[in-house]
Amino acid sequence: MRNMLLFLAVCSLYLATSIAAPVPKEGQDPVLYFPTKIGSKWVYQWGNEERVETITATEKSGTDIVVTLGVLVEGKNAPYCKLLVSKKGLFFGIEGLQEKKFPHCLLKIPSTKDEKWDWMVADVNRKVTRVSCGEEEVEVPAGKFRTIRIESEVPVGKDLTQKTNQWYAIGIGWVKLVTKMGDAKEERVLKSFTPGKE
Repeated sequence: MRNMLLFLAVCSLYLATSIAAPVPKEGQDPVLYFPTKIGSKWVYQWGNEERVETITATEKSGTDIVVTLGVLVEGKNAPYCKLLVSKKGLFFGIEGLQEKKFPHCLLKIPSTKDEKWDWMVADVNRKVTRVSCGEEEVEVPAGKFRTIRIESEVPVGKDLTQKTNQWYAIGIGWVKLVTKMGDAKEERVLKSFTPGKE
């Protein structure tokens, strides 16, 4: 009888802890900083013009998802590039719609403030340097977002450096982009975002 009571007590303890235990991290959906559903649409104020981008296709790449982006041209979505969306961040390559490797990191997740990384642009022999500037709240026409700001620099010509800041929001991608080179400055902001449907 004593052994039976001990067995029941152990079983009760096991059930209580297993029910109350939090879901392991590997069992949770990953936090992605870019949408992965076809039909997801961004409307940007792009300088003096409006630019509309849409996810036109997706494909699995292991545990990651490759999305194809299209831009609205004369009423039609024209696919122009692919991005790799991962729990480790956002990646691209220079092969456009033919890209298979996605060697360049736009955004690292988890994001560590002041972490730097770079890559070479082989065609022009210039190095792109990116650094995480930490979390920031930013307000654009589409609303107010908690974001990660990424700053990048790339030399242009002999004496100029192009500096770009991009603010990335969870599930949306970049919501604001500011580029400076010399005295020139250009700002692009998100006007609206419509998530794709299942």
